[in-house]
Amino acid sequence: MLTRFNYRCIQSSSAALASRFATTNTRTSTGGLGRVLFSSSSSHEYQTNFRPQPPKELNLDMARGIQNANRLILRHGVGHQRLQLLSQQSDLPLVLKWQHMMEIYLGAQLHILAALGFDANEQGIMMYTQKLSHFVGGCDPDTQEEFRTMGRETWRTILATAFQLNETTILPGGQEMSIVDARNTVHKVATKLMEPSILEMVAQRCAKIPPRKFIPSTNRPHH
Repeated sequence: MLTRFNYRCIQSSSAALASRFATTNTRTSTGGLGRVLFSSSSSHEYQTNFRPQPPKELNLDMARGIQNANRLILRHGVGHQRLQLLSQQSDLPLVLKWQHMMEIYLGAQLHILAALGFDANEQGIMMYTQKLSHFVGGCDPDTQEEFRTMGRETWRTILATAFQLNETTILPGGQEMSIVDARNTVHKVATKLMEPSILEMVAQRCAKIPPRKFIPSTNRPHH
């Protein structure tokens, strides 16, 4: 049983650690939190040569944990806040908005992967993706469907938030679109874009774009 004396000791130790961490964290930027927790730099001598190592392979607990943590950040955490801010940028072109959405998604994922020892860069994401694909490929059909569902729900969350959509009614009745229906939809969109009225509208809008002045480069070699 936890006695009152032991509880006070735990409180005192936790307060001291929190105070020390807060002091350390004030000397770093907001983005430096990961460096404080996961980098090799430390005030303890025995941590000086520490180098994070990713797991050799993923197991069910790790794979589920990463997927759930990523969705938690994007649904309720800082990722969600950034997606909401992005959704308010009504004048942002669609392509840029999509790129910014992907940056937020990958940023949330990088924070989680860094905590597991993966490099917080493109190589780290690629390594994790390969390990996840290898693990899920060896699972039973029910587990594979579980991860496919988690992936769909995560994408649905970020799309609905970034583009101000109703997550439950992205599709009529909330039903999933089959591969055949998705291909048919892509074909219909591509066909619609080739209609003369659409091409004429694009040409008219392009004609209204003011020409850019040509500024010769000063770095070109002179012959």
